[in-house]
Amino acid sequence: MNNIRVLIILITIVFFSSCNKEEENTEIDIGHTVTFSVAQSRSTQEGTFDAGDAIGIFAYEPKSQQMYYQNSKYVFDGKVFVPATDADNIRVTTGTDYDFYVYYPYNSANTEATSISHVVPDQSNKENWQRADFLTATYTDPVVDYNITLNFKHRYATLQVIVTDNEGINQAKIANVQSASHFDLMKGTYTTDKTLSTKGMYLYATDGNISKFRITLPVQSISESNPITISQGGQDAILMKATATVQLEEGKIQDYSLGYKKTISINNYDTGGSVSGAGQYVLGSTCIVSASPKSGYTFVGWYENGQLVTSSADYSFDVLKDRTLETRYSSYGNWTVSVSANPTTLEALGGTSTISSVASRTLYINGKSSSTETGTPTISLSGSTNGFTLSGNKVTAGVNESSTARTVTVRATYSGVSNTCTITQKGGNITTGDWIITVSASPEVIVPAGGTSIITVKAVRDIYIDGEKVGTETGTPSISLSGNTGGFTLSGNTVRATNNETTAERSVTVTASLDGKKSTCMIRQQAGVKTLGSWSSWSNNSLTITANPMTLQASGGTSTLTATVNRQRSRTIYWNNIATSTETVREDADVTSATNFSGSATGFRLDATSVTALENTSSSPRSILITGEYAGLSNTVNITQNGGTTTEEYVFELSSGQQVNLVESSGGIISHSISSYVIRTVNGKESREDVDFTVSANVSWITPGKTSSSVAANPNTTQRNGTITFKQNGSNKILQVTVTQKKKNSVDIEN
Repeated sequence: MNNIRVLIILITIVFFSSCNKEEENTEIDIGHTVTFSVAQSRSTQEGTFDAGDAIGIFAYEPKSQQMYYQNSKYVFDGKVFVPATDADNIRVTTGTDYDFYVYYPYNSANTEATSISHVVPDQSNKENWQRADFLTATYTDPVVDYNITLNFKHRYATLQVIVTDNEGINQAKIANVQSASHFDLMKGTYTTDKTLSTKGMYLYATDGNISKFRITLPVQSISESNPITISQGGQDAILMKATATVQLEEGKIQDYSLGYKKTISINNYDTGGSVSGAGQYVLGSTCIVSASPKSGYTFVGWYENGQLVTSSADYSFDVLKDRTLETRYSSYGNWTVSVSANPTTLEALGGTSTISSVASRTLYINGKSSSTETGTPTISLSGSTNGFTLSGNKVTAGVNESSTARTVTVRATYSGVSNTCTITQKGGNITTGDWIITVSASPEVIVPAGGTSIITVKAVRDIYIDGEKVGTETGTPSISLSGNTGGFTLSGNTVRATNNETTAERSVTVTASLDGKKSTCMIRQQAGVKTLGSWSSWSNNSLTITANPMTLQASGGTSTLTATVNRQRSRTIYWNNIATSTETVREDADVTSATNFSGSATGFRLDATSVTALENTSSSPRSILITGEYAGLSNTVNITQNGGTTTEEYVFELSSGQQVNLVESSGGIISHSISSYVIRTVNGKESREDVDFTVSANVSWITPGKTSSSVAANPNTTQRNGTITFKQNGSNKILQVTVTQKKKNSVDIEN
């Protein structure tokens, strides 16, 4: 509540402050309209900007790093560029410092300065040719004069194709060109779409039999992969290809010339074979020249200006210029093979001999000795090769531990012709010294975040023949890690340390071993630094509803409801600025006051967080289901009330001395004093209730009653007995009264 009061006070202060400022500053600076001039012509094509030409402008404020104007449209009025509409109007107020990024031609779809699209159209006419060019300009100086001069940069290039001997050629198109780009005005860079298409070219000028076609394109290479089709009125189209590659450059017009009719000539060596295909061809048509060698000759190839064009006897090509082709045929002498070994004798310790082998024959071109053709024979070992191995042109002998010399034969074979040489290895007794092993690590200390260290090992031992040292031998020790290797792994000669997630420096020992000899070095890793990220917001997992007590007595009572939400939050643990794990804290929070409780049942009453049970007089238990809802979570609790406890004690008693009665023979009245009631206890509360009963007699001379019974006179001279029975309703308890009546003492005399 205090926070709310503070907020209301602050809002009130701000409101009145705003009112005061509005009263003090009644004049608003709406700024000056910016216009733009150009310092050069519109494009690589001729001409300046025409009235109605439109540019797109982005105004960016470096201080706030905000783009305040996006793709504002400015139209050329013949002198300067002005806003197309009031919505496009760029205004500069005192202190405003904008950077302006401008492009031409304007496109309403270009809403982002970092992604300006431009696609060149088909340029069969002048209008489309002029629309194809794309210009950009940047102005980042302070605005002093509200008319800003722009220096545009042409981002595309113009290719000019010159066709001579055109015979009325007036149409042209070029295939497989890139035609779309995406510009980032702020960086000054762009990327060109690699999609290829065919575009018509603008007939720029004609002079006699010379036609000039122009097309403006993104920067790219124009080569034979970009065929140009020329035609007269769309009829008799001729396909022409480039003979050289032209690399287009931004803002430049680059010429590309094509002829029309060309002559193909052939200089043939008739002794070697015959040819066909020479003559005149229309530019762009296909010429096929063929050569047929005679027996004993092999066609070498078609040559032009002394350079091989193709080794195929049938050569097909597009006629793009006058050409003179030469045929060449070859014949050969017999093969000879030479082979030698250097050295021919190897020491007992072992060594390598280099095999020199060559196959040669004389090559004749068009009947003249041209050169010696060489071949590389296949080298193999024959005879006893034990202890000798061949790899390429190297024969290696291992250590000869015998005193007897040994030899191997080397054979060189080419085209069925062979020659041999022999290599001998001396005998000897070879012994070695102990290995001397060195091991080092670079670096020796690894940073806490982890890294690698390169292990360099070296093993050297002396070699002796007959007790005399003749050289040394190197070996490759095995590398292992020892000590506390936790956090360190070895792969090849690289030891990798993981992120040190302890505050203590750790180290590992690197051991290099060979034939029982060892050497060690140590790699240390600096102690790690642990940092903790910020706790995330609490998230609720589950809601628990409890009641105390869960079971109420039959006499009634009250249970108190409690709502607890299980929630958690987490934070990231960083070791050495690397996230390694997440710490999660869970807790149970009391949300009773914020929980909505509902539920109803006979005999129960819900009041806020209390459930009251009335007295249960029934022997059956009863319950109420309470539902708690909090923050989208819900759960229930069942509160039970025990069944009531009822006991009954029936009392059925005669007053003392009334169980046996002696009645005179003349009869009489017997009084009864009977107590008949039940004592009922419900849930510990006692009550008393009278209980009715019945009365009967087992003889006819007794008339029974609840409070008194009548006994008739005994007419007999003998004593008689009877019983009065009382039976209590509900309990069926029995009380009996015995009646004994005396005999009649006198005898009646009948008159």
